Amino acid sequence: MLIDARKTVIAVACALAMGACSDSTEPDEEQLAMEEATALFLGLRAAANPADETIQPIFFSPDSIIVPCPLRGTAKLVGTIQEGEPIDGTATLETNFEVTPRGCGVLGGGFHFTVDGNPSVRDIVSTSINIATFEILIEGSTRGTLDWDLGGRTGTCEMDLTLSGEPDFSGGQPSFSASYTGTLCGYDVEIDASSLIAPVG
Repeated sequence: MLIDARKTVIAVACALAMGACSDSTEPDEEQLAMEEATALFLGLRAAANPADETIQPIFFSPDSIIVPCPLRGTAKLVGTIQEGEPIDGTATLETNFEVTPRGCGVLGGGFHFTVDGNPSVRDIVSTSINIATFEILIEGSTRGTLDWDLGGRTGTCEMDLTLSGEPDFSGGQPSFSASYTGTLCGYDVEIDASSLIAPVG
């Protein structure tokens, strides 16, 4: 009996010791809730939108601009805006930018984030307009990785999102609907982007 008891004590002690050894003193990288992840994406997308003429750049050159973020910091956008020649009555306009936030404070869904590129995010939006019917189709993508800070919590968010948008005739008045689908901060998401990707006119 003493031998069995001793074996039990040793086994428990070893288990506790293994548990103690496996516990790290460094905190694990935190994950955003889905609501927070969506707010992060929408906040950054609104802050670094090359099509938003209300954003006043700090610096601009033929292929890059630096814009102030809403709360603090900046975002650098390097890329192009290309207007294609009409083909079969359809004109195209594409924006293709590498977005690199630096200490960029953004607001989304009531959350205040600070984000940095890790190293950056590639944002592409292609708009096609049928000249005869004025039908507008939008497609694109947002891919890359960001480091985020939310109230002292920190982590990394990878995103791989596909954008699609088209006219919506389901209601009494024609409108436009757009959405991002794919993976965001580890979640499968479908995000309404109609307010962010609204065609002019």
